[in-house]
Amino acid sequence: MMTQYYKAQMAMNSHDWEGFLNAVIVIYTELNEPMPDLLDLCASKEKVSDEEKVRIMAKELIRLQNHLKELGKWMK
Repeated sequence: MMTQYYKAQMAMNSHDWEGFLNAVIVIYTELNEPMPDLLDLCASKEKVSDEEKVRIMAKELIRLQNHLKELGKWMK
C-alpha cells in the first residue's frame, strides 16, 4: 500500500493526473473503501485546470496519509 502512496506522490509531483488517480484507486480498492467524492468528480470531469488538479492531489495525499495512520496501515 505504501508503494501505491509513493506512486501517487510522484505522480502529483510530475502533475500526472492519470497516474495519481490510478495509484489512489488501488489504495482505496485495497482498503475496500469508496473513492472520495471530490476525486470521483474530478476523474469524470476533464475541464479541471492543472492547478486545481495539483491542489486536489495535495489535499487528498494529506487526507489519505492521515486515514492510513488512523487505520494503522501507515509505513507497513
